[in-house]
Amino acid sequence: MSLMLDFKCVINPYVVYATERDWGRGSGSGVMSDVLSARFRKCLEVKLELASLLKARRYSSGWEI
Repeated sequence: MSLMLDFKCVINPYVVYATERDWGRGSGSGVMSDVLSARFRKCLEVKLELASLLKARRYSSGWEI
């Protein structure tokens, strides 16, 4: 909350952490588990929504990079 107020940052609250268990059966399979896939999809949906809302805004900030 402090970053958003003090530095005008927008933070995506959805973060995906994954371990070996999240990548299917057997090591090196490279296939996401259903749980990981759902978490990753939610994170990307929120990121895309935030990006589209920020792009459509009418103002700009001197803090932007």
